[in-house]
Amino acid sequence: MFLMAGTMKLMSGPADLVAMGMMWAENAPVALIKFIGLVEIAGALGVILPAAKRHQLQRAIEPSFLVLRPLWSGCLYPKGFRSMTNTAPSASTNNIP
Repeated sequence: MFLMAGTMKLMSGPADLVAMGMMWAENAPVALIKFIGLVEIAGALGVILPAAKRHQLQRAIEPSFLVLRPLWSGCLYPKGFRSMTNTAPSASTNNIP
């Protein structure tokens, strides 16, 4: 929506905008109309590009992460480590005098 409106303001003159129903453009300076169009386009790109970049980055990292995860888990947690750490403490390990 912002991209379309901004492009319309950049490409059209004040008379065209008034004919489209934007009565405020009749008395507005041309530089202001072009600036508003530019800001609307920048706003549209600011909404679209971060999401697209995040999606692209996630798709690039995901396959390598799936391959490296078992190796990484094996380095961090040696065999039997999880079973030792997930046990509840017993009464015999309580060192209260």
